[in-house]
Amino acid sequence: MKRSWLLLGALVLAGCSQTASPTFIEGHYYMAGDPACVNYMMHKTDPIIGCLNSKNQRTGLRRAMTDQQLYVYQSNQAIAAQENAAVSAQISANNAALNAQTANTLQSVRRNAGFN
Repeated sequence: MKRSWLLLGALVLAGCSQTASPTFIEGHYYMAGDPACVNYMMHKTDPIIGCLNSKNQRTGLRRAMTDQQLYVYQSNQAIAAQENAAVSAQISANNAALNAQTANTLQSVRRNAGFN
């Protein structure tokens, strides 16, 4: 149970941060969208973007992703989605068990107090 809450907390925190993700730009995918690459400029001849932060300051260059890098990213995303579904199912099961236990306790208290 403790592990589930820790995992859920990590997932929530991860969802709140801005992370790079594959972005399709002029025929290629680049990792962009994080704070260091909010905006970009295309290189004139090579499949490279120049990244800019939110203040339009240059933060570095990024090459286009290879097909293998894109495949690995997509595979990792699918695995994470499956893990999230499993955690959600476990949380739902835990909530149902707690609700049943609470209802049983309330019924027992009412019976012992003479309300039923």
